[in-house]
Amino acid sequence: MGKQRITVCLPPVGPAGLKQAIGQAMAPFWYDREDRPNSDWVGEWSYWFVSGAGCLFDVLPGHEDDPRLVRYDHWTEPPEDLPPSRCHGGPRGILALDTPRAAEARRATGTWTAYRAFAGRS
Repeated sequence: MGKQRITVCLPPVGPAGLKQAIGQAMAPFWYDREDRPNSDWVGEWSYWFVSGAGCLFDVLPGHEDDPRLVRYDHWTEPPEDLPPSRCHGGPRGILALDTPRAAEARRATGTWTAYRAFAGRS
């Protein structure tokens, strides 16, 4: 059994049209399609579902109540109770995409500083 996590970027769509928009974006990769775009094409699957799979996005302050944010996961039972500052997805302009990068940069800087201090010892 194999599974793959992908991110689907969509044109603007309201919450009610999300599943349909994802379905349209995923349709070219449907398992039972009959044509093959080229000889090395291997992108097929038999089903998809919305899931953050433990990967959440930070929401920009002031946008926590935006109805376009996706806060459900078809895989999690019972449903997750996310804090207002986190979501499974939404419009790029209201997600704090740099927050995880900044935290990782701080962590990497600390690791590098500690390594240099260790490596400099005789």
